[in-house]
Amino acid sequence: MLVESFLYGELIPAVILWKSDTHVFVIDGGHRLSALLAWAQDDYGDGPKSLTFFKGEIPNAQKTLARRTRSEILLKAGTFQHFQAKLASQNDDDAPDPRIMNFATRGLQVQWIVGDADKAESSFFKINTQGSVLDPVETRILKNRRKPPAIAARSVVRAATGHKYWSKFPDEAQGKIAQKAKEIHRALFSPEVSSPIKTIDLPLGGTTSVTDALDLLITLAQLADRDSRPIEDFADDESGESTIEVLQELDQVVSRMIGNKPKSLGLHPFVYFYTAKGRHYPPLMLAMFSLIAMTKTGSRPSPTGARTLKGCSLNTKA
Repeated sequence: MLVESFLYGELIPAVILWKSDTHVFVIDGGHRLSALLAWAQDDYGDGPKSLTFFKGEIPNAQKTLARRTRSEILLKAGTFQHFQAKLASQNDDDAPDPRIMNFATRGLQVQWIVGDADKAESSFFKINTQGSVLDPVETRILKNRRKPPAIAARSVVRAATGHKYWSKFPDEAQGKIAQKAKEIHRALFSPEVSSPIKTIDLPLGGTTSVTDALDLLITLAQLADRDSRPIEDFADDESGESTIEVLQELDQVVSRMIGNKPKSLGLHPFVYFYTAKGRHYPPLMLAMFSLIAMTKTGSRPSPTGARTLKGCSLNTKA
């Protein structure tokens, strides 16, 4: 546990940073910093800062993990507030506690990358493709972060809460993206899945686990595109219009599958897209989504009878 290592003076690798004209970026060590910040603020994804950041929209699964993390911290290390109180009340007669000294005086080593944004980006990918590598989905999104499917997926996965990856667009475009993202999120991920499953009222898109949900959303965005382009073939979105178009295409197909709109097929997720044991099965959903997207755009089926899923990931881990 990182907090234990910090308190006991064990080795913690340096944090690598790069400074632009306006911001400081963490090239390596983001998890280390976030772990210590969570400890200091007693916020493991369900505290006041998280509630404000996500506008109160925190999944039950995240709350459960936060409670489990807080209990683990309390058992193995102790709270930040506990060490603050001990430091304030400590006197010369107390037995020395190395953890108190480390708490009071220890910092993290910092290394700086010197160069422009391209140098910082290349350093980031070089560092994070060695040792404990980035998740392939995360890597793909980061490399294509300015492409409409990536921005659309990030807006939908948290129902337009959290960091606004679309904040550079004009206000009108930001509003349209947020509104459409919330609608699609509700259609795909509401109600939230809880384990063990005790109801057949299940979401179309399965789990809201960020990595799995982003993988699914990127694939859906590609399938909904009239040309079924992989994310790498999209141009960077400079105005927000392309992202809005992706969200509209995605919403058209999703609303055909589920919901109360006149053209909706009203497919029950439990019947069509879950196994007998209640596990979400993405290939079934993607196949139906592809078929509906194909009829929407007027594409002809491929020789195998289904649309070609170029560059699409059929993640079955959800």
